[in-house]
Amino acid sequence: MYGAIYGDLAGSIYEYQQFLETKPILLPKELILSESFFSDDTILKMAILDATNHD
Repeated sequence: MYGAIYGDLAGSIYEYQQFLETKPILLPKELILSESFFSDDTILKMAILDATNHD
């Protein structure tokens, strides 16, 4: 679950620009950049995690 959230943050900088232009995928030293943000996918993952942990 944490890996999915980490991946969502790492890919967030590419998510909304795909409709405007093609953005090259860079391999920075850090995957989570200062402009990274959480999306609705992260919120849904946290809701699933909470639901499975609390009956």
